[in-house]
Amino acid sequence: IPRLYRLPLEEVLQREGRRVPCFVGQAIRMIEERGLREEGIYRIAGLTTEIQSLIGNLEENPLAEIPPTTGIHAVSGALKRFLRDLPVPLLPFDLYDDFLDANDPDSGIDPAARDARLMALMGQVPLSHRDLIMALIAHLNKVAALSAVNKMSTANVAVIFGPCFMRSREPKASSLLFDAPGQVRVVAWLLANEKPLQTAYPVPDLEELLQVTP
Repeated sequence: IPRLYRLPLEEVLQREGRRVPCFVGQAIRMIEERGLREEGIYRIAGLTTEIQSLIGNLEENPLAEIPPTTGIHAVSGALKRFLRDLPVPLLPFDLYDDFLDANDPDSGIDPAARDARLMALMGQVPLSHRDLIMALIAHLNKVAALSAVNKMSTANVAVIFGPCFMRSREPKASSLLFDAPGQVRVVAWLLANEKPLQTAYPVPDLEELLQVTP
């Protein structure tokens, strides 16, 4: 029986009595403490056996402490897997086409109208999902800020996290290939608009949300 992975985010949060899952908070803190300068963080795959071991421990106890000796790429890999395995992605299925269309460079819409549309769409994202999105983009911008060292520019981060943030309800091989650039553009927009998003949808205790202890 799944206890963390493949469960709806709302169910995980209700079980834990938190606004950000314990594991996610731990993973972000660990990566920020010792992974921000790691070349290819989030891009380079961790050891499969180590990722599977970590996920297995979390399935037994979702509040388990991540062993401090865990490889940082295994931690980042387990975090990406958690996001990809959400039954309803961070940007929900029913908003998928709207986000892609609003940020379509071929639509002819001017940037201000595009930003307003995307900002309004974020208001339709469930609060539990939006809190986690805000925590993630704040974290990922810290990763990108050190791109001269870790080689993970905003563009590179967006490529990695496009499919972690959103996917089609009925993905087909053709749509996966066709939609990928749009997914990347949406995540790049989120990263570039962290401050306006915080103003529109403030999470005043954002840092505190991540200071979770098992």
